Amino acid sequence: MVTLIRFPKIDANIETATVTAWLKREGEAVAPGDVLAEITTDKGVVEFEATAAGTLRRITAPEGSMVPVGYVLALIGDPADALPDVAAENAGILRRHRESLTVAAAPLPVAAPPGGRVVVRATPAARRVAREKGLDLAQVQKATGADLVTEKTLDEFLATRAGG
Repeated sequence: MVTLIRFPKIDANIETATVTAWLKREGEAVAPGDVLAEITTDKGVVEFEATAAGTLRRITAPEGSMVPVGYVLALIGDPADALPDVAAENAGILRRHRESLTVAAAPLPVAAPPGGRVVVRATPAARRVAREKGLDLAQVQKATGADLVTEKTLDEFLATRAGG
């Protein structure tokens, strides 16, 4: 029987790691607890141990590979057993990980309550100045990218508008 050795969730905040070095080579015998590789996370270097006994049949993540949680790093088993093809599974894990990064990096939409009016976070002083100068706070926020519109944000907006 072939055991798939996956990169586990080793900490709540760790989603990826880099395979720094393989300490065992394909064809070597391994036992549970043997250190297979060094894995580097943003928190440090971790010794990655075998969870099964047998022969290290295939390494699927070469040194220098950045892998997400769940990625099949290696296959351990009897030399007579047929090896499963994990390339498609690993490709799917990588794709889902990349998609999660894209979703996480997407900007949050500006809240629009019923009636279509955009809600803009602004200080009371900035609201007063905008009202006095006839400025649309949503336009100011969009142009400056500010999360919170302040008097300083309005001054910067007016300066770029006057200069451009």
